Amino acid sequence: MLSLAMLFVGCKKGPKEEPKPEPFPIGTWHTTHQFFNLTVADAHPGFVKEKLEQETSVEIPEAKSYRLMFNEDGTGIGSGSLPNASGWYDFEFTWLLSEDELTITKAESESDGVFYLNRLVFNGLVFIDTGEVEDIVWKEQSDAIAKVDWMVEESSADKMVLSWSMSTQTRITDIWVEWRETLTYRYTFKKQ
Repeated sequence: MLSLAMLFVGCKKGPKEEPKPEPFPIGTWHTTHQFFNLTVADAHPGFVKEKLEQETSVEIPEAKSYRLMFNEDGTGIGSGSLPNASGWYDFEFTWLLSEDELTITKAESESDGVFYLNRLVFNGLVFIDTGEVEDIVWKEQSDAIAKVDWMVEESSADKMVLSWSMSTQTRITDIWVEWRETLTYRYTFKKQ
């Protein structure tokens, strides 16, 4: 008589490994709001400070002007609107995330920089016959920034708020006009 013996070897599976959470920027993000805010720390005479704040603390109208795609390997692809609103430009970048800072560095681009930051800048003074200052002349300026160390103000799975600041100092010795100012750019991104 033929007997058949079957042996079943059981193999206990270990606990399933949870996937590592991705750093929050990975994915495709669009700007939903952006603005800059000017803070004047010191100005002489006083009316220069008032005019400076009044004429340059404005909101940037081009919402949704940036699209950023962050890859897991620290690279990324983006697009942005040209300063003269004539079209779009594409760029590649590298990125590095720390606890409260997101650094985006230009890797390769047809434009002059990764980000264009628009602002009004001082371009001169208008004098009246008595030699007193009558008005301040401004001009629009776009700065192409190849490396941006964004402060991470807020981050979640589907929203991030980044800000970047620059400080300038102007001095006009003939009539002794001097001011110090800080310009803060703030961008709100939503994940696609």
